[in-house]
Amino acid sequence: MNRSQSLAALASIWLALAPTAGLAATVADWRADLDTLVKDVELIHPNAFSKTGRLAFLQQAEALKADLPGLTEEQRTVRAMRLIAAIGDGHSQLEPDNPAFALWYPIRLYQFSDGYFITAAHTSVADLAGAQVLEIGDRPVAEAARDARSLVGADNPFGAKEALHTLSDAGLMQGLGYATADGALRIKVRLTNGKVVERLLAPRRTDDKRYDKDDATGTLTLMREIT
Repeated sequence: MNRSQSLAALASIWLALAPTAGLAATVADWRADLDTLVKDVELIHPNAFSKTGRLAFLQQAEALKADLPGLTEEQRTVRAMRLIAAIGDGHSQLEPDNPAFALWYPIRLYQFSDGYFITAAHTSVADLAGAQVLEIGDRPVAEAARDARSLVGADNPFGAKEALHTLSDAGLMQGLGYATADGALRIKVRLTNGKVVERLLAPRRTDDKRYDKDDATGTLTLMREIT
């Protein structure tokens, strides 16, 4: 297996820890899956520990396994995603493939030289299009962006800059501690008319017929939903 094949194999790993509808994954399930995930990283990835040393990676995995009983499903998921993102490889990602993470906020953000702006908005919040985002979850937007980017592996700073789609996933924002228990997300923005307002965003499922209702696997679905 060459390098590209190895990376493709690792990128195909999905986080789906509750395969039976209605049943939550147990702590034992999580620990077993994390053990498998670590083995896959060590066996498949051609150079997994050049940015995060093997010992640090294994310590992070063991810390997550120890913390599992006290974490919500959302918190467990973001910790697992952060573990794989620590490899620092844009081809190696862990994404939730679970209906619990199929709820999206109706905006998409991008970082420009003068701040973070909403580059696409659902028609239900059309006035937010073009607004500058100042705060997310009552914290500075740059802090939220940093935490969101920590869930996605990147080869370089440019790749990390692009990794903001996780800000629009309600389950992940709950796991990061920005959204409320029901998934609502408070943002403060400066509208294009200069007025600063606060909004409470409710997550929603995709309504694009090209995608499954419970599709939770990433950027394309989000882009189709909100444009």
